[in-house]
Amino acid sequence: MLVKTNFHHARLESLYTREIALIFQKLIQQKELPLFSISYCSLSTKAENLKVYLVFTNEKDQKYLNFISKNYLPVVKKHLAKSKKFARLPKIILLLDQELKKISDLEKIIQKIQ
Repeated sequence: MLVKTNFHHARLESLYTREIALIFQKLIQQKELPLFSISYCSLSTKAENLKVYLVFTNEKDQKYLNFISKNYLPVVKKHLAKSKKFARLPKIILLLDQELKKISDLEKIIQKIQ
């Protein structure tokens, strides 16, 4: 089955990703937060929710995800609103990206088999 690509939707997703990455970069420098980066963003079909998947450099720093979402998510929304690049702002949900961990676990299993 072919999936129809909505170019406007994909463009919005990439714009949100770029803008949020810049905002987080500034926050990390100003507030001395642990290092993390945005793995990818997923925008819902009607652009109501934006799931932002984060990757932390140290596994110990993953506990800061709730702290960041509680304290700095309003700051991110405020900066997005100030940028005036978007007609409306979706609800932003910060999540931990588990893909890299799954890949490394699978690589370990493959090495054990060989």
